[in-house]
Amino acid sequence: MKIYLKGYIQRWKDILLTVMSILLALLLSFALFHGKLIEISAQLESYAQEDYSLIYVLNYAAPLENEFIFPDTDVQVFLDESKGTRLTVSGIMKDEQTPYNSEWLSFVNNLDSTEIAISKNVAKKYEIGIGDSLYIEFPYSSDLQRYTVADLIGVNYDYTRPNIDNDIGIVIIGFDEEYKTNVKSRYIAFSKDSETETLSAYPQIINTVINKAESERYVFGQGTHILVFQTVFVLIALALSYVFFYVKSGKLLKRCYLKGLRKIALVWIPFMEIIVFSLIPALLTIWGISHRMSSHSIIVKLYFMIPVVSICIFCVGTACVEMGITRRKGG
Repeated sequence: MKIYLKGYIQRWKDILLTVMSILLALLLSFALFHGKLIEISAQLESYAQEDYSLIYVLNYAAPLENEFIFPDTDVQVFLDESKGTRLTVSGIMKDEQTPYNSEWLSFVNNLDSTEIAISKNVAKKYEIGIGDSLYIEFPYSSDLQRYTVADLIGVNYDYTRPNIDNDIGIVIIGFDEEYKTNVKSRYIAFSKDSETETLSAYPQIINTVINKAESERYVFGQGTHILVFQTVFVLIALALSYVFFYVKSGKLLKRCYLKGLRKIALVWIPFMEIIVFSLIPALLTIWGISHRMSSHSIIVKLYFMIPVVSICIFCVGTACVEMGITRRKGG
């Protein structure tokens, strides 16, 4: 046993390659995908905090709570008066006649006609903060109207089709009487329960119904390739570790066994080696990079679980194989 343990000194290069293969796999995956992973996670967290289950896009107004005028991209939002930078956003507008009683929309009741709220992804992309000015051009006039950023709302890429790669954000605009009077616009309403019965009294009013659960699945689906690549990277790292270190360890252990090493050591030594040289480095790396994540939704948890579960399966599987071999030889 002492001879085997002393052999670690001569095998330091193999040990280093084993540890580095795990570290590089996790760091490479993080370097390639952490940006999109954070964006997907932030959108999923916003869904979890917003207390609605259905979105109704309407062809005209209905007497619903939490209903907005829906200019979408019909209004143009600029970063400055020179129109040098146009924000890629979808706009919804407060309606003075609508009560906003959902918890996540309560701030809208205090949104002034010269104020605007923007989603956090828009604020981050254009480096906008509360108190900054934005400029809006409405379709009924070429003049710009100045709005003050009054609030930052949860991350949202699009209420109707949240495609993370499109990098569209959301703005909620204070009520504009001229827009409502002069422009025929759609409306958008957020509801916890079905409004089909209420809306059935209004002919051809429903344009689209969006189920938040379906949007969550759609957004999650945009990150499944990240989970696949994470799995592939970890499996490659384990395969390299097996070649670099664990195969050689098995051969050395069998030699030591012939020289008097206890049979049980053929099982527990490989088990402990995988824990020390693969699992612990993986856990430390995950602990380190998790602090770089601003949100921790289900997709982030799965992303971090994949290497841990894969290494644990590898560890237990190796132990079971060695145990089976040992029993057959003992028999």
